[in-house]
Amino acid sequence: MVYTFWSSHCDYRPYTGWIIGYNESTLTRSRVLDITPNGSEGSIWASGAGPAADSGGNIYFLAGNGIFATTLDANGFPIHHDYGNVFLKISTANHRLTVAESSADEDFGSGKDRNIYVVNRDNMGKLSPTANHIWQELPQGFGGPEFGMPAYFSGTLYYGAAGDVIRAFSIRQAKLSATPVSETTNRFPYPGATPSISADGSRNAILWAVDNSNPAVLYAYDAGNLAHELYDSNQAGSRNRFGPGNKFITPNVANGKVFVGTTDGVAVFGLLH
Repeated sequence: MVYTFWSSHCDYRPYTGWIIGYNESTLTRSRVLDITPNGSEGSIWASGAGPAADSGGNIYFLAGNGIFATTLDANGFPIHHDYGNVFLKISTANHRLTVAESSADEDFGSGKDRNIYVVNRDNMGKLSPTANHIWQELPQGFGGPEFGMPAYFSGTLYYGAAGDVIRAFSIRQAKLSATPVSETTNRFPYPGATPSISADGSRNAILWAVDNSNPAVLYAYDAGNLAHELYDSNQAGSRNRFGPGNKFITPNVANGKVFVGTTDGVAVFGLLH
C-alpha cells in the first residue's frame, strides 16, 4: 500500500486531516481515514516529510491542530472520533485504517512551545486531565519553533528549528540527552531546516541541510560533530548558487549526488570530474 496524507496549506479552510491508501500495483484507492470526521481541521503536520512506521505496519504522526473532544468512550478515545492536536498511532491491520492510540496536547505539530516530546509507541498515554503520561519532555529543547522533521542516524536525532542552530541529541535507554551533544555554528532562518543523512553504512555520515535564504545555501556537516562544516554551496562563489530558498526542503542523496528542490526546479550537486 502507498499511503498519502492530506490536510491544508496554510490552514485554508474548510478542511480535515485524511490518510488515503492506494494499492501499489493498481493504484486503486483502497483505504481511507478522516481523523476529524465529525469536527474540523486536524492538520497532519509533516512539513514535506513522511510519517514514521514500524515493522508491525503501524503508522505514527502528529495532528497539528483541530477538534479533540475531551469526552471519551470506554476505551479512552474521543466519542466522536475527532483527533486534533495529538500524537496518533494508526493500525493498518485487517486491510483497514484505524486509530490504535493517541495522546493529546495543544497545537502539537508546529513545535511553537520549543519543547521536545518523546512518546512510548506501545503506550502513548491517552488524554488525562490530572497527569502527564508522556515518556520524556525536554522543555525549551530548541532555540526557536520546530516546524520541520528530525533526521536520525546511529543513535542520534538531529533537529533544525527556525532561527536556531541544528542540534544533535543522543539516545540512551530510550531517552534523549538533556542537552545537545553537538550543534552547528550557523543558524537557519524561518522555517528552519529539515536535515537528511548520507553515510557509507555506519561510517562517514554527513548531515545535509538547506538554508532558506536568497540565495539558498546547501550545507554539509560531519554528523558526528556538527561544529565541523564539510561544505557549503557559497564556497565557490556564484558557481554553485541555485536561486532563492523555499520552505521545508529536504536534501535527498542518491548515487553520489545531492538533489535539492527549488522554487522552480531541482538543483543537483556532485563531484567535479
